[in-house]
Amino acid sequence: MSNWHAVLYPVKAGTEQLVAELFQQARLSDPVVRDGQGAPVGRLLGTMVFAGPGRILRVIEFEGTLPQLIAHLRRQRGTADFQLSLNPYLDLPVAPSGPEHVGGFFRDAALEWVAPDAG
Repeated sequence: MSNWHAVLYPVKAGTEQLVAELFQQARLSDPVVRDGQGAPVGRLLGTMVFAGPGRILRVIEFEGTLPQLIAHLRRQRGTADFQLSLNPYLDLPVAPSGPEHVGGFFRDAALEWVAPDAG
């Protein structure tokens, strides 16, 4: 069974297209979610990104647990580099500045999944 996680990125007005382009260019180096010892514990199945005025919404489908996914993303250099490339466009009092902040940002910007099928 897969899980879903959504992250809301508040972005500075007028930068939505630039941020959308960063997401279009982003590539995850390893979709297999691994624990600290390198053993597979899940998989990133897909990501969708939506843009609107002043915000970008990223929806992630994955197998495993959210803490495992966050830990895996923190260990990937590409994730930290991507987050740093977003920082100038984020409308936050203090933007995340390194790999140690990726997990906190994902937790703080998370949206709770409330309806598995709203149709």
